[in-house]
Amino acid sequence: MTTRKWSVLFIRKVSSNDNKDKKCGRRLATLVSALILSALVAVPLTHAVGLGEITVSSSLNEPLDATIQVLNAVELDDNQLLVSLASPEAFERAGVTRDFFLNQLQFSLSRDGANQRIINIVTEQPVVSPYLNVLVQLQWPEGRVMREYTLLLDLPIYSQDQSSALQVAPPVSSQSSAAGAAEADLDPLSGDQHRVIVGDTLWNVASVCVPEARRFCKRWILFTSKIRGLLPMATPIG
Repeated sequence: MTTRKWSVLFIRKVSSNDNKDKKCGRRLATLVSALILSALVAVPLTHAVGLGEITVSSSLNEPLDATIQVLNAVELDDNQLLVSLASPEAFERAGVTRDFFLNQLQFSLSRDGANQRIINIVTEQPVVSPYLNVLVQLQWPEGRVMREYTLLLDLPIYSQDQSSALQVAPPVSSQSSAAGAAEADLDPLSGDQHRVIVGDTLWNVASVCVPEARRFCKRWILFTSKIRGLLPMATPIG
């Protein structure tokens, strides 16, 4: 075999080996890229911190007492979490009205009976509005999350014993004696009647006389709050 033929065979063999090396290199690069991409996708999923449902333990005309579950924050310490009311700009972008009363909200982190991390929301002043729209913000080193909550507050429900304990005896006088005698002469009420006393509200009277009124009011409040969220400039009718 001539020298020229050996040269051609050697060049073809070298070219074939180069092609194999290039293919292996491309496959290796593809595998490394896939591993890096899967790692980047997996990291946010393992730290998808979020805000769960809210539980309200207080009633209307009482200081607010509510808790929110913190989701997927097992690997974070309490000092890595910062919870607060969202900024006015965030309220505006979300189309939620930032009532002045919301400045009184106090946030803190704690654990519930199941050792799950929760957010406590309290106020010192009583809540006089039957509903509140709150935009809560939770921050941690890798990011932050915000969620809107609509709080519906009912009037406190007292038992017969509690109602009796809350009654304060008026000072004894001739006028009070006459009023007591006049009340004793009143006819007993039927099942669909209610005698208005000091401290009664329209909500309370409606819930006693028309039990369906309470459910209607709650639905109406929830409806108007959703409308205000969709149309920030809209105002409820009535």
